[in-house]
Amino acid sequence: MSFPLKLKSRLLGSRATCGKRIESAIDEFEVKDDSQWTNIKALQGPQWKGRLLKKVGPYRIIFIKYPNRGAVEISAILIKSKHTYP
Repeated sequence: MSFPLKLKSRLLGSRATCGKRIESAIDEFEVKDDSQWTNIKALQGPQWKGRLLKKVGPYRIIFIKYPNRGAVEISAILIKSKHTYP
């Protein structure tokens, strides 16, 4: 599929911006105390037990927080759609 140059640059620009936003959101896990994290929600259901969700634009970062180790494990980074959560 071919796009006009103007449209290509807009698409690439938005991808780069989203990438920076995701990177910044992940950095927030390290820099800020977990009480200062924003857009965090606990996921429901047995398949998501213990996992949290962070919204970043159209993306969803699914992770597990290990407070005793001071660590976060990222399970997935998904693009939101009607099929995002099984």
